[in-house]
Amino acid sequence: MIESAFLPFVIFVFAPIDNYLLAPNDYTFSLVNIIVCFGALFFIAWMILAAFLFLLPESKRGYIAAFLFFIGIALYIQGNFLNNNYGILDGRTIDWSIYATRGIISIFSVVICIVAVVAIVIIFRKKDFEKIIAVICCILMGTQLFTCATQLVIKRSIVTSNLDTAFFISQKGMLELSSDNNTIVFVVDCLDTRDIQNFIDTDDSFIHKFEDFTFFSDCVSVSGYTYISIPFILAGQIYLNEQSISEYDAEIYQNSLLMETLRNNGYDIGLYSSCSCIPRCV
Repeated sequence: MIESAFLPFVIFVFAPIDNYLLAPNDYTFSLVNIIVCFGALFFIAWMILAAFLFLLPESKRGYIAAFLFFIGIALYIQGNFLNNNYGILDGRTIDWSIYATRGIISIFSVVICIVAVVAIVIIFRKKDFEKIIAVICCILMGTQLFTCATQLVIKRSIVTSNLDTAFFISQKGMLELSSDNNTIVFVVDCLDTRDIQNFIDTDDSFIHKFEDFTFFSDCVSVSGYTYISIPFILAGQIYLNEQSISEYDAEIYQNSLLMETLRNNGYDIGLYSSCSCIPRCV
């Protein structure tokens, strides 16, 4: 049973929880949603594989279990130690040739996994190698659970804040315009100025659609990620990783000179973005 649980555990338990805990601010749902949804998928996949192994002839069962173990450990190593950093995926063509070495390393690691599993099967024979694989599965699943628990302790304040279901973003007032007063719209996402300039140079209709907007070609941001770019452009204060991102957001939005100036001049301020880009303090 343990051998049949390892592969579903890597895919449906460790991978989604680990990814969520690495950047909980990027998600608008809670860790509970992850655990419930993927926990159910894990249990279903586990039962299917367990039934499949149970129905196999005993002479083949151990070898299929070893194959499932190989797939699980290969995915675990690839996803946690050999995953490539492709930078910011902004639509530009990726030069895959620079990742040739990483590809060779990945292939080599898969070969090592195959050799290791085959060696266990040959050296320890049938019943013994099944016990060895079961022990290794338990150790690896325990390690993954410990990793997730450690990350949860470190980021518990952010994770628990996502349980606040009363927080939501609406579009109320987004398209309301005044007939008597000025309406000022700041588009503060970080879109590369080269892309905007290309639109201006190649499409005349683009200029007419935005004739009442000002294109600040010399506006510089500090990141290609929206949730860091927006507060920086609004306040000009760089995030130096000296505090949590939630504390940085709270400081920016509560002490922004731009926001204060607009409020002092009687402007009705609305922020329209995804939940992950607007802190709850707002």
